[in-house]
Amino acid sequence: MAFLESPALNITYNVVGGILTIVATGLYAWTSKRWRRRRFQRVFGSEGGRYQLVYAPLKLHPDVKVSLPATFLRPLGEPFVFVRSDSDNARFSASQITSSCEIRAASYVASALGKDGARESTFIDCNSLAGKLDIDFISFGLISNLKTIDVFNNEGNDLVIIAPNPDFMVWKWTGEPTITEHHGHLDYGIILKIHPGQFPERTWIACAGMGEFGTSGAAWFLARKWKELERRAKGIGPFFALIAVEPGKDESAVLVNFGNAPRKMPTASSQ
Repeated sequence: MAFLESPALNITYNVVGGILTIVATGLYAWTSKRWRRRRFQRVFGSEGGRYQLVYAPLKLHPDVKVSLPATFLRPLGEPFVFVRSDSDNARFSASQITSSCEIRAASYVASALGKDGARESTFIDCNSLAGKLDIDFISFGLISNLKTIDVFNNEGNDLVIIAPNPDFMVWKWTGEPTITEHHGHLDYGIILKIHPGQFPERTWIACAGMGEFGTSGAAWFLARKWKELERRAKGIGPFFALIAVEPGKDESAVLVNFGNAPRKMPTASSQ
């Protein structure tokens, strides 16, 4: 004997099935978002406060200023020494400037912090944070940026130190170069993450480059490839990632070296 379902019962089944599908889809999306954010926090830290994105303000060297022709000078204020990238017709003055690579770098990272980490961020100059340690920050630029210097000099950095070109970066305790095969047509950048000794719950990250696209390429890699960094780091601890990038193409950045444990000189007993 065949069982005939009523149209009303079919409608009920469809409604219940639709509700269950919506619930299951929402639960999957919520779980995926939570897991993604947890992975993100392993790289950027779990503190919920505002991230400081730190740039280096630069000024005209005094020796350059005194050597300028009279047509560039002003009776009061800074000389007219800047022009637009597309024209030399108009000249402009500024008491401080910022490299465009650091502006690009900050835009990449701010987008990732907001989208993937639900973290607010502020773009601020390194001089304003010179005495601040109990903060989460990402600095852009090498020795031009006081906070990048803080990252490398802090006791929480047991990995790499800055070296003269062309080495760029070497292992802190052995002096071995981190660039094993140098290519002159590429810029190189580094992402160095530490937890400072004074405030171990904080996260400090430097995106620094040998060449301006090393800086912005490193920041692009941090913002877009953080999941690869999280897989390699295997935890929340410090790491460095050495990046190679074609000048003018931040999106060409590739990982060429990675480390999350210090290299030590061999002891006498192991030699």
